[in-house]
Amino acid sequence: IGFKAPDEFILKLLKSYPEATRVHGTDDWLPLHVAAMWGTSASVMEALIRTYPQALDDGGQESIKGRTPRHFSARFEHNRKLLERSTEDWMGLINTE
Repeated sequence: IGFKAPDEFILKLLKSYPEATRVHGTDDWLPLHVAAMWGTSASVMEALIRTYPQALDDGGQESIKGRTPRHFSARFEHNRKLLERSTEDWMGLINTE
């Protein structure tokens, strides 16, 4: 995500291995942290959130000051509304589909 992989690739990966959204990597970040930090497309951002909405509340490592993906919502306007929507709202939306 941080290296700007094509959306099609990331979306196929999410479909094949949705558990990847729960794997902490560098700085104990989840893929959603990386997507929010580097401004992935809105379609990838929404797919990540829909796959694991609880990631919106994940603070990562102490060394990154407990920043959740929402901390980066102002960096990229095209993702702001997706990141600022509450986890509860996302869960409700997903559960009604």
